[in-house]
Amino acid sequence: MDKYFKIWIVVFGLFVLQNISSQANAKNVIDKLDYLSDLEEQDLQEKITEIQNAYGLDAVIVITDQTNGKSSQAFAEDVYDEYGYGIGNELDGIIMLINMEQRELWVSTTGSRTIGKYQTQIDRIVGTVTRQLKDGKYYEASLMFLEEIRYTEENTDIDFQVNEEAYAKEQLKDSLSNPVPYIFFAFVATVATVVITNSSKGENVINAYTYEKQDGFSLTHQQDQFIRQHTTKVKIKQESSSSSGSSGGGSHGGGGGSF
Repeated sequence: MDKYFKIWIVVFGLFVLQNISSQANAKNVIDKLDYLSDLEEQDLQEKITEIQNAYGLDAVIVITDQTNGKSSQAFAEDVYDEYGYGIGNELDGIIMLINMEQRELWVSTTGSRTIGKYQTQIDRIVGTVTRQLKDGKYYEASLMFLEEIRYTEENTDIDFQVNEEAYAKEQLKDSLSNPVPYIFFAFVATVATVVITNSSKGENVINAYTYEKQDGFSLTHQQDQFIRQHTTKVKIKQESSSSSGSSGGGSHGGGGGSF
């Protein structure tokens, strides 16, 4: 009897450890609606672990239809903060909330490095993921979210804003160095000049007095008089176009859209 009791204890212990391990492995994938199978959740968690190890960045996926009356943004940020996600001193990471109650997607970033790096990429990420969500492909949408993180991490050695400014300057430089527009406008100007000249038979019919009415204006007296000087100072408030702010757990950035 004592032997069987010990065996039962060992089996029970292994069962408990297995459940604890499963829960730990699924902590970054929270699917309240069971849209994902167990194998899909496990695969997503493994990919998140790879991202954590490779880039020092946390990633979280939440699917729910209950946000406790909060906006998608507020709920996503609260989940990230209250569940203790994030890596490093600034808790760098990204959370993706699929809000089925409002059919909204929200991607929230945390940590100054992550916020800065993804600030100009959020729209692209949201657009890529929502295309999958519109077709009800929740696993594929989650995969695309993680792939977008990999793409951003592997293709941005410097801030994206700098890259975009450099690209704009390069485009302007190329357009200015292209002679075709200049040749075209020079040709149009030449043709217009020839047509106008021929129509007036070579005579200059327009001069400084063409549109002046006879005896229409006569200056009889001129005087300069200083009245007063008044200076007003107004403080201009700077507004940011990015969706960034702070909650109880720290600063966040991000963006979202409907599907």
